[in-house]
Amino acid sequence: MMTRAFRHIYAVVTALLFTAQLTGVAGADPLAELVKNGEIIPAHMTNGAPPTGPGDTAWGGAGFTDIELYPQISVQPASVLKKSVVKIKAIYNAGELTIYAKWSDDQLSLKHDIGKFPDSFAIEFPFSFGAGKRLPYIGMGDPGQPVAVILWKAGDKVETLTAEGFGSLTPMPIDGVKASGVWRDGVWRVTITLKLTGQDDGSKISINPASPGLLPVAFAVWRGDKQERDGKKSLSSWKFLHFTAATPDPGYVKSLTWADEGKGDASKGKKLMKSAGCADCHTYPGSKETPTDGPNLAFAGGTHRPQYLIDSILRPSLVILPKKEYYTVEDGKKESIMPDPYFPKKDAINIVEYLRTLR
Repeated sequence: MMTRAFRHIYAVVTALLFTAQLTGVAGADPLAELVKNGEIIPAHMTNGAPPTGPGDTAWGGAGFTDIELYPQISVQPASVLKKSVVKIKAIYNAGELTIYAKWSDDQLSLKHDIGKFPDSFAIEFPFSFGAGKRLPYIGMGDPGQPVAVILWKAGDKVETLTAEGFGSLTPMPIDGVKASGVWRDGVWRVTITLKLTGQDDGSKISINPASPGLLPVAFAVWRGDKQERDGKKSLSSWKFLHFTAATPDPGYVKSLTWADEGKGDASKGKKLMKSAGCADCHTYPGSKETPTDGPNLAFAGGTHRPQYLIDSILRPSLVILPKKEYYTVEDGKKESIMPDPYFPKKDAINIVEYLRTLR
């Protein structure tokens, strides 16, 4: 039988625990998992004019977010197997968004000539996104899933482009794009500004901070002294600008998180890949050979989101990279050499958990 003192203590502790649980539920940040995974870049709202260059005082106390860049190794020309970092921050007002990128580059490269290439930086974002919509392939989109690209080259030359896969870049007007870059002490500082909302003056793409409150973005860097150009580059996975004055669409946030699916076992996934002979086609850490019949998976978890990885396992012909070893042609349609589907979903989730460790 409980004493009066014990009953009192028990009641107090129970009440405190219940209150803590309510506070946790009510105060839970819907972006918490995406933030934890390094996928969120805050875009801070200002009532004044957005910054016009890297040295503008309008940046104030806005902090950088470190974004990992991985070598593009899916198709040729491939990059050296080395990771790097670009630091990103963003500010917006009612009409414009400015993104500031900063990265290390010991050698300044300006000239574009025979055998010489300028340092460059690009921002990529999809034409269409939201709850229930698949993000385009990170490498320049894919057929039916176009991306817009803003490409800055040293010397402040800017190109606005669209693409639906490797080798498909074509010019596309994007209204109001401005850029400014400064190289100093082995560091590039570049800002790119573009208009928000509206598709006037020939623009074919619209960005509305209020809906869904998140903007998928990806970044790429080319170092001219390393002979980097075209597909030879370092790139990020899809990240998400969070317009801080807007409330993200809960349905969209839920569609981006892996928590509901991510109950797999990475060690089981690694064993499954070995038993299934994945190393016969793919190169990845621990594989004894370096086959080229499938994409190199050395940085699969860094360059691809888990939703793309599981799609690639369960629906391998959904996105096919432009390398003839990766596919066959049947009735005029490209089909992946990987059987469809190759694994049941439970096994696929385990494999994705393993692939997520490759970064």
